[in-house]
Amino acid sequence: MKADKHRVLIVDDDSLNVEIIQEILGENFIYMSASSGEDALAVASEFLPDLILLDIMMPGMDGYEVCRRIRSNSMLSLTKIILVSARQMLSDRLDGYRAGADDYVSKPFDAEELLAKIKVFLRLKSVEEVEKIKSDLLSVFSHETKTPLHAIIGFATLLKESEALGENEMEALEHIIKSGQDMLDLIDKTILLSFLRGGDSMLQESGIQLARLVGMAAERISYESGFHNVEVKSKVSDDIVIFADEELMVTALSCLFDNAIKYTSPGTEIIVSSAIDKDGGCRCVVESWGTPPSLRKIKSMFSEFIVEDVSHHGRGHGLGMSLAKQIIEMHGGSADISVDQKKKTTRFIVHIPAERIHGAF
Repeated sequence: MKADKHRVLIVDDDSLNVEIIQEILGENFIYMSASSGEDALAVASEFLPDLILLDIMMPGMDGYEVCRRIRSNSMLSLTKIILVSARQMLSDRLDGYRAGADDYVSKPFDAEELLAKIKVFLRLKSVEEVEKIKSDLLSVFSHETKTPLHAIIGFATLLKESEALGENEMEALEHIIKSGQDMLDLIDKTILLSFLRGGDSMLQESGIQLARLVGMAAERISYESGFHNVEVKSKVSDDIVIFADEELMVTALSCLFDNAIKYTSPGTEIIVSSAIDKDGGCRCVVESWGTPPSLRKIKSMFSEFIVEDVSHHGRGHGLGMSLAKQIIEMHGGSADISVDQKKKTTRFIVHIPAERIHGAF
């Protein structure tokens, strides 16, 4: 048997149906069969199939229960399940999807259609496996890198307090600390974005002044704004209170401010303003003056790991804007960008829906 062949488990109490499916699969797959739900669970735990063709009506444990138990097995979390049944009611299909099935095929089935579905879901599983490996590696790398980075930044900060160092040494230490903080910031954003993309995060919502969120976000990027001689100035009304996850929203705003710094001329300001729209929602605008991003950059602004020119790429990896957009959309809002090349202004616009605004305006 070839190691690269996909593994398929056929679960049906009718031996004729099993033989028909085996004939359809031919020699292109490795397959095993089980004639009951209990046998299916035992075989699946050892065989670790890529895909299961599962009958619903079987003596003892039915296909729905088998499906639910397979979905609770972490070793089979990516296994694809296609229910194959003579039941043709819509309610049967919905029950199958609720139990965790990926698809539903009615008997009698067309051999070509069944084989096509099998191939589609096996390709999907392969893609999901690659994505999981990438995510796991990224997570491990990120977490394992944070400890030495904290040590580098910490010891470099201690060395700065030494009176024996000259101007050149102090400048070198400043660059070490800045580079370490940039990398730590990238790692933190990567971990958070991966977590939020996982879909398991819950918003810890409370009512909070938008002006306070803006102030906290400005404080969070104060080192970066000071390094570039840029001031974040808030003109946000104290009357606007939004229901949001404070930590996540501060992160989103700080990402917007941090990105705005890149398009702000040294010695100027980033102005943050607010307004209540006609629909009762809130609009928060982050405006800066300097060289605006190009049209090409704008189109990919909210995509992670997108850089405008790899050969001349400097600070920034595109993660901050993607993270900001993810958080804002989790709150039911939207994020956009507009530029004026003549006036050399860049505006990041955040819209927060009316249902998250406290009070009437």
